[in-house]
Formats: sequence, structure tokens, C-alpha cells
Amino acid sequence: MNFYARIIILFLCFLITLGTQTATSKVYQIQNIQIDGLKRTHKKVVLNELLFKKGQSARIKDIENSIINLKNTGLFSDVTYQVRDKKLLVLKVEERWTTIPILKASSGGGVSQFTFGAYDPNLFGRYITAGAQYERLGDANSGVVWYENPQLFTGKYGLQLQFWKIDRLRTKYDKTLNTAVPVTGFLHQRNKVYFALSNEVTPKFNTQLFYEYNDDTFSDKSVPDKIKSLLLITGLPLSSEFHFMGLN
Repeated sequence: MNFYARIIILFLCFLITLGTQTATSKVYQIQNIQIDGLKRTHKKVVLNELLFKKGQSARIKDIENSIINLKNTGLFSDVTYQVRDKKLLVLKVEERWTTIPILKASSGGGVSQFTFGAYDPNLFGRYITAGAQYERLGDANSGVVWYENPQLFTGKYGLQLQFWKIDRLRTKYDKTLNTAVPVTGFLHQRNKVYFALSNEVTPKFNTQLFYEYNDDTFSDKSVPDKIKSLLLITGLPLSSEFHFMGLN
């Protein structure tokens, strides 16, 4: 390849790069936002995920990153856009079915387990997650309800709440023997509360403050008579409370 051919190729590459940068840096003055395809989800949910508001300027990069935000919610199977007359942003979305049932049954080691419940990450079309689950493991009953709102206040804050009631029948065995010889047992009951508040500082930087509380109690309820006789010697573990706070 001679010298002049190389110069021409480099010049063409420069023009292509310049054109690409110009296209991605092009700014639109978005005067109105039209959203097509919403049947269940509220329009505010979509608007909260955009990096700009009606009446503000937006680059192509801002619009494309907003589309990524919408897809990341998990509420839509597809999101596309058009800019008409350099001032009308038209978003077209395809909503997903979001109500998820929970149903599970299993058996093993002489113990059966049955779980059922349901949750929805788009409750009332407001991008709120709420759910409940019940579990029966052997003769012990447990359950949890949870709530999450990722668009609290201005849409940059998120709130999580979880309430657990966990019952587990526990049997302790003598570790010095090769055979399974029980030494004690009890019903372990735990009430648990989890709370978290998050803040999206930027699309790539999030913070979260969380608090967890556990209240553990022990009883001989539903414990086999053979294990109850051992409790006369070992006694029950002491009740306890546990508090934990953290920052992510």
C-alpha cells in the first residue's frame, strides 16, 4: 500500500469516527414523552427510570441508558424508542406477566416439606414488590411476608421490609459416637425483621443502610416424647435477641 492510499484510509477513518461522535453527542430538546403499550404499569414508573424529564435536553446516550434502566426493571420484555421532530420522544414497551406463584413439595429422611405462596414485582402497576410464603416442614410451620419499593419518594430511594416467623425442630446428637444417638432436642422459634433503605446516587453507584432483628426462643412443643425426656437433663437453650446494622 503506497503512502497516498494510507493517507486516504486514515482520513476516512477520521470522518467515520467524527460522525459517530457527532451522532452520539447530538442533543434533543424533549418537549413531550409518549409511552405506548402500557396496560397495567403506571406511566410514572416509566418516567422515574428516565435520566431526564419532559422539557429538558437529552443526548442519544441519555436516552439509550434510560432504555437500559427500563429493561433492568424486569417489567418489560422489550423497550424501543423514536425521536420525532427532534422534540417528541416515543417509547414503545411490551409488558411482562409479573405475578409469580410459589409451590413446592418434597420428602426425604422421614420429613416432608410443603411450601406455597405468591409474589408480584409490579403490584398495582406501581413497580412495588410484595409477596407471602408459607412453609410446613415436618410438624413445624414457618412463613414470611415481604415488601419492596425501589422508587420511593423521588424515585432514587428504595425501601425493603421483611417479616419472618421461622419454626424448626432441632435434634442434637452425640458427636463422639459413630451411631446417631440423640442427646437433646427442641423447637427453635425465630421472629425476624429486616429493614433496608437504599439510595441511587448515580446509575452506577448505590448505597444501602440495613437493620436486622432476630428474636430466638426455644420450647418442647411438637418434640417427640423420647427427646422430651432428654430435656429433663439438658434443659432448653436460653432465649436470645440479635441486632445487626450495616452499610453497603
